[in-house]
Amino acid sequence: MTNSPISTWTGPVRPRRSPEMVPAAAGLTFLLLAGWFAAWRGPMPLESLLRALGRIDHWDQARTLASDPASLRKYYGLSLAVGLGLAGFLTLAATAWRRLSEEARSRAWRAAATAACSCAVLLYIAKMQYEGEWAPIDVLLANPGALPLFGHRLLFVWVAKSFRAVAPSLSPLSCYYGSQAVAATLALHALGRWSALHVGESLSWLGQVLSVVLISTCFSYRFGMRWD
Repeated sequence: MTNSPISTWTGPVRPRRSPEMVPAAAGLTFLLLAGWFAAWRGPMPLESLLRALGRIDHWDQARTLASDPASLRKYYGLSLAVGLGLAGFLTLAATAWRRLSEEARSRAWRAAATAACSCAVLLYIAKMQYEGEWAPIDVLLANPGALPLFGHRLLFVWVAKSFRAVAPSLSPLSCYYGSQAVAATLALHALGRWSALHVGESLSWLGQVLSVVLISTCFSYRFGMRWD
């Protein structure tokens, strides 16, 4: 034994916890709570307060919901599940984002921007367009030559038919949506790469957003416009 004022600890050393474990655990907790609230149909926290607020609401459906405990618990639980599930997903996504390399972050951002813009185009098709009598999709899928104006555009007709072959229960309109999802995703990805050459990688998403506006106006020749 020495007389050194500095002693050496030889006992067990506790592993240091990573600061990223806290948000990761919180995200998993949110997801578990979301699953529990989605399945639970028993008494809910603050249920009596919601029922009281619903009875004095001027909205007729709110008063109807307040008088039906089963329906109130169902929609209350689903609302909490959606909120907690979204919080858990964002928390875990933020935790994973900090662990990614710069190149991986760039690729993830490009994929997210392309997916978001593609969804915007498809939402425009679903909400603002309708199938015109002059170009029925079921006829186009069954016999493209019956519509000379569109019959030569077989590439995405084949794509739509491939969706029908994989899932025969899909309607012709759903198969058409699937083919347009493929087309929109490929076009927006290419436009994003082209935009990066001119405005830089960090602003390439601006080209994709502008492309959504330009691409959406091209659907009026295939479908009619719905303004109501």
